Amino acid sequence: IKQAVLGELPEFDGKYSVHERKATGFQLKHEKNYDAKSGVVQVWCVKNTSQSSQTLLEKLFHQPGDIALSLQKRALQPNEKTLLYILRTV
Repeated sequence: IKQAVLGELPEFDGKYSVHERKATGFQLKHEKNYDAKSGVVQVWCVKNTSQSSQTLLEKLFHQPGDIALSLQKRALQPNEKTLLYILRTV
């Protein structure tokens, strides 16, 4: 995941289906995929759609098949955005 954050991985150009993700109080939008040796790193934009500040935890976004998750920021004000990186198997 660190290499994806630093832009050191190539973008994934193979066929890969991205499954919708939902979390109450947040809007999630898939941005891109990176090719990692152990799978694919998905990059998601996460927006706080609630009217209050929110503390984010990886477990809010975890789905079966996820190997690791990492958030760019842990706290979001209303309408603020951050990036979520998810390592998944192909």
